[in-house]
Amino acid sequence: MQIQHGDVLLKPVFGIPEGATKAKRKGGRLIVAEGEATGHHHAIADKQATIWCLTKDGVEQMYLEVEANHVKISHDEHKPLDIPRGIYEIGIVREYDYLKEMERRVID
Repeated sequence: MQIQHGDVLLKPVFGIPEGATKAKRKGGRLIVAEGEATGHHHAIADKQATIWCLTKDGVEQMYLEVEANHVKISHDEHKPLDIPRGIYEIGIVREYDYLKEMERRVID
């Protein structure tokens, strides 16, 4: 079951890849995704969540580990959403523009 919060997509995975490192908190929060258009962030304040980062072939991939029964992800323009215990690959929703024949990231 994938979880979507605005343009953030969380896909369950079985584990954190070897070599991943913990992301640092900013202002006590984990930044799941930076806001491009508004400057608002998708963030988690709960201390029982960790973001792991792995750079492979020049591409950074992030993973969210939730150790509590659930944590809340928040964003100024969306309702808070519960994320259950588990490990998730963090992605961004993409859309395809058929007129321009190109794929692009959804901007939240």
